Amino acid sequence: MNQYKDANTTNFLSIVFENKYKIAIFTFIVTIITAVILIYIPNTYKSSAVLSGADISGNNSPNILSNYSNLASVAGLSISSQEKEERVAMGIEIIKSLDFFENISQKNNIFFKIMAISDWNKETRKLVINEKIYSEKEKKWVYEKEFSVNGKPSMQTAHREFLDNLSISTDRKTGFIKISYVHFSPDVAKEIVSTIVEEVNEDLRLEDIYQAEESIKILTNEYENTQLNQIRSGLSYLIQQNIEKKTTAVTTPEYLFKILSDPISSERKNGPQKLIILIISFLSSLILFTSIFLFRKIFKVQR
Repeated sequence: MNQYKDANTTNFLSIVFENKYKIAIFTFIVTIITAVILIYIPNTYKSSAVLSGADISGNNSPNILSNYSNLASVAGLSISSQEKEERVAMGIEIIKSLDFFENISQKNNIFFKIMAISDWNKETRKLVINEKIYSEKEKKWVYEKEFSVNGKPSMQTAHREFLDNLSISTDRKTGFIKISYVHFSPDVAKEIVSTIVEEVNEDLRLEDIYQAEESIKILTNEYENTQLNQIRSGLSYLIQQNIEKKTTAVTTPEYLFKILSDPISSERKNGPQKLIILIISFLSSLILFTSIFLFRKIFKVQR
């Protein structure tokens, strides 16, 4: 049995040795082609922000609110201890939504920077426009793939591209949220992350201001139309809580997410890992061509 294995090993090595120059040449050619291709593949950069859910609970007392749970619900005041976690989860889903992307797509020309850019000049920090998508000379979109509208990528296409490069993760131990974006330009990656955080905070802030104002109107009307002291006391408390809620929203820019670590323009690339790709290409080619010559020899012997 051992003699049979030794014979097979010897035959294998002899075949490899016999075709060593051919294997080396083909492997070298594939590796060189891979290296040339990798030269023209642009680098990408990642920018990240670390956030925590902002504490905007104020002085709401669950014991007091529980006595007026129906009114509290109408007033937009939660008595749930999980409100903060639910709001954070809601904020994450808002960020991923098409509506939110449509809202931020025109901020700082984000739509254009996501869809029309194919590279970045590190020395000048200027963006390189993909002429197959946007003609700089004619100043118009020339995108011809599916779902384009008059040469311009559709909003849903841009949204899919946005989500492909967006990453949101939550640390289960600390509850901290990490939002990252990958782009050809580190400056654009940073800009998009900053815009996301600013806009989701602003959207929820304005929504709560509006909700508090409407609740105050409703509760004030109810207060004026009731004579029961206990109900009036509860309504007065709810009005006060909504005034505090509105005041907090007006004076708190970081309303939903508090920034613990600001996004930066990274000096280091995120990808692609060109050296690793080159090594894998070399090893794969070596194994492939060795196998090809081995099987050719076996096939000839069987014939």
